[in-house]
Amino acid sequence: VQEAPTAFKLSEPNIVEIVSTLSQLRLVDVLFTTNGKEYLTPEQLLREVGDEILSHGGRVNVADLPALLNVDLPHIERAVTQL
Repeated sequence: VQEAPTAFKLSEPNIVEIVSTLSQLRLVDVLFTTNGKEYLTPEQLLREVGDEILSHGGRVNVADLPALLNVDLPHIERAVTQL
């Protein structure tokens, strides 16, 4: 989309509004990062938690994951229980 001609590019505020609207309508499920600048899906969070576990040799302290992944602890705890 961003490589389209200038007339068809979406600005960042437009994208934020679209994602917010889709989230409010429950058409997409997104999680906000702790800095509020990024979104990720629960599925992506599962992949990222799994990747962190693998990169730490199969064990990682759950309390360390929020700083590593930039996501609040309750979201990470929910992802951990699904692994």
